[in-house]
Amino acid sequence: MLPVRRFALIGHPRSGLHMFNELSRKSLNTMSYSEDTLERLAESTAPFITDFIDSYYSEQNTIVSGFHVGVPITSENASNNPRRAILKIDQALSIVSRAGANVVALGGLTSALFKYRQQEASLLYGVAITSGSSLTSASTVRMIVTVAASRNLSIANATAVVIGASGDVGRGICLGLNQLVSNLRVVARSRPRLEALELMLKADLGRARISISTDLDAPLEGADIIVAVSTTADLSLRPELVKRDAIICDVGYPGNIADQIPGRRDLYIFRGGLFKLPRPLRLSIDLGLGTPNTIYGCFAEAMVLTQSGIEDNYSSGTTPTSRDRIDRIYSLARNCGFVEAQVPVGN
Repeated sequence: MLPVRRFALIGHPRSGLHMFNELSRKSLNTMSYSEDTLERLAESTAPFITDFIDSYYSEQNTIVSGFHVGVPITSENASNNPRRAILKIDQALSIVSRAGANVVALGGLTSALFKYRQQEASLLYGVAITSGSSLTSASTVRMIVTVAASRNLSIANATAVVIGASGDVGRGICLGLNQLVSNLRVVARSRPRLEALELMLKADLGRARISISTDLDAPLEGADIIVAVSTTADLSLRPELVKRDAIICDVGYPGNIADQIPGRRDLYIFRGGLFKLPRPLRLSIDLGLGTPNTIYGCFAEAMVLTQSGIEDNYSSGTTPTSRDRIDRIYSLARNCGFVEAQVPVGN
C-alpha cells in the first residue's frame, strides 16, 4: 500500500449567517433568526470536519489526501471572547492530529488568533502548522504587478498603501512592494510595530520611500495601489480620498472593501492572496470564491508543503518574514502546478 500524506485546512465562517446556511443547506428548515442569535449559535458550536478529500494527488510513491475542518468563530466572536475562540482552534488541531494530518493550514482569523500558540501546539499535537502568510504574500504581490500592467500603471513610479501592514501577510506584501514601487505607505494600529517594520524594510534595501502611519486617511490620498490586509470587521475607507483609477487589492477575510466604495466604476478591485489549483478541490462548504478551481493562499501553502513532502511550521507569527522564504514557497507552488489567481470584485 502506498504511503499517504495528509493536509488539513482549518477555516471559519464569514458570519453567523454563513455558518447557519452551511449547517442547514440540506434541511427544510425555513426559520429565520436574528443576527445576535446566529452569532451566539456560532459561539456555542464546536469544530467539526466538513469534508474529506481522498486522493487529491498521487504520484509514483505517495498519495496526498486531506480534509477541511470548520471552526465556528466570527469576527464578533473573536472580539467578544478571544479565549473561547482560541480554545476552539485547539480543539480543531486535536481533531486533525487524530485524523493523521501532516501539515495544517490556519485560515483567516484562526492564524491571527493562534500566532503565539502555533509553535507550542505543533509540538503538542505532532503536526506542522502554517499560517500560509508566505504564499499569500507572494500571490498578492504578483497579482498586483499583473493588474498594474493591464491598467497601464507604471509600478516603478507608483505609490502603494498597505493597510494592516504589521501582520504576517502585511509584512510579506510590504517586502515585495518595497522592491517595486516608488513610495510605500504602511498603515497599522500599533506605532511600535510600525516602527519595527520600517526598520526591517529599510534594512531590506528596497527602492521605495517608506512612510508609516496609524491614521488611515492621509496615506490614502494620491495612492495608486491600495492593499487591505486587515482582518478587522471595522475597517473603513473614505471613498472621496481614493484616487481615480486606483487599484485596490482586498486580502482580508471576509473581504469588505467593495461594499465601502459603491458606484466607483473607475476603480479596479480584486481579491488577493488566491491560487488557481492544478485540479479542482470539491468541498461541500462555500469558501466564498465561486469555483472549486480557486483556493486561498493560506490553504494552498499547506497543500504545497504536503505535496512536496515538507513538514515544517513554514509561516508563523513568531518566525521573521523574509523574501527568501516567500520566494521559496512560491517556487514550490509553481512546481506543484499552483498559479496565482485574479478574482475581480464588483463595486
